[in-house]
Amino acid sequence: MKRSAVVDLMLSVEHEIGWESGAILRGINVKRDKSEYMMVISVLSKDRKALVSFISGSSVYACYEQLAAALYTTSITLRWYPDKYFGT
Repeated sequence: MKRSAVVDLMLSVEHEIGWESGAILRGINVKRDKSEYMMVISVLSKDRKALVSFISGSSVYACYEQLAAALYTTSITLRWYPDKYFGT
């Protein structure tokens, strides 16, 4: 993935997720566990369901790089799971 595409995504992640998937971004959380980072992406889908997806990487940039690949290419797809904490 080109660096410029990843940087553009980092600067306008809400717009890009909405444009590429039709979902409304609810939030992104990044957590660090020793030498790995985990990004949790929360969205509200087109049919108003709260969903989450998880990406892990060696750095925050690596997480965004994987997110960019999932949004802009067909090489990676995100798995979406129901958000069991939505509304609690």
